[in-house]
Amino acid sequence: MIPRFRYNEATKFEITRGGKMLKFELQKAADKLINEIFAVKKGETVVITADTMSDEGLVDAVAASVYSVGGFPMVITIATQAEGKSG
Repeated sequence: MIPRFRYNEATKFEITRGGKMLKFELQKAADKLINEIFAVKKGETVVITADTMSDEGLVDAVAASVYSVGGFPMVITIATQAEGKSG
């Protein structure tokens, strides 16, 4: 499993518990992303793009954060392309 988050001084995201983030830790990171970094406001639509290999928990946490500030999350999932292939 490849870690999705690494510690960053600006965002304070951090890998914990042997490479897995606990649900509440992930939600806190998603809340910081939506509230502080993107500064989403009530009534805004936020498009969240993912592929079929994306972590559903991460996508759900970001969508929940958008919803909690009064925004409208729109999740678009596309099929994952094989490495080295295009089109």
